[in-house]
Amino acid sequence: MYDPVRRAWQQTGEVPEWMGIDLLRGLLFLIFREHHFGHSDGSTLRHMHQVIEAMRCRLIEQHEDDMRLKALDEDLD
Repeated sequence: MYDPVRRAWQQTGEVPEWMGIDLLRGLLFLIFREHHFGHSDGSTLRHMHQVIEAMRCRLIEQHEDDMRLKALDEDLD
């Protein structure tokens, strides 16, 4: 399931933009589990930081979208 994510990530060096919060949370869990069970390639911490930053950005974007919709609703009333 995460192979397309990993391929896109390796090609660009960045977490794919199309990943939502749920997929990012799953990826973070997978990275942690791989590290815990000894399947780490030494980049675990860097990858975890990238995923956490992507999650933060998605949440901020979602909040900003919600605020814009709220402002539009208030303008229409």
